[in-house]
Amino acid sequence: MNYNQGDISATPSQKQAIIHPPSPLMILAGAGTGKTFTLEHRIVYLIEYYNVNPATILTITYTEKAAQELKERILNKAGKSAHAMTVGTFHSFCYQLLRDFSAEKLPALLEESEAIHMLLKRFDDLGPFESDEFPLNPQRAVIESFIPFFNRSRDELLEIDKQKTPGITENGFPLETVAQLNDLKR
Repeated sequence: MNYNQGDISATPSQKQAIIHPPSPLMILAGAGTGKTFTLEHRIVYLIEYYNVNPATILTITYTEKAAQELKERILNKAGKSAHAMTVGTFHSFCYQLLRDFSAEKLPALLEESEAIHMLLKRFDDLGPFESDEFPLNPQRAVIESFIPFFNRSRDELLEIDKQKTPGITENGFPLETVAQLNDLKR
């Protein structure tokens, strides 16, 4: 099998992945090593050389941006038929599976920009958060602190409503306020 796509220059490892027969293939490589290039050319090769139906192609990438960019590049090379393939992140693919096969209605997922907007709009309703950075640059505080906090909580399967906040009672009242009210009762 020979791979010839204009004047592209693929490394031997990339070329091996590009012309790999139509079967599952996992490409593991570091940042900036040409994974997107390799995937793009592999998929085009599968469609053009092996006549693989794009509807049977599943490509999982790390970010939505990479998925969108990859699909656009493939569409430019392979044409409109490539619209039928599935390109997305692991999370979006799994969410789609759940939507397609779940008996229960699933909650809607927010894009990061929607989550940022929602947090900025409803910050005062979130409870006893204190942040020195928020008053100075609310958007930066949400992007660099709050979103990572919620993501870490989700990743570690922490139940937010059961987390203890120092200086706050289980009912959400500051301990200092409760102590002052108790002093008034005496």
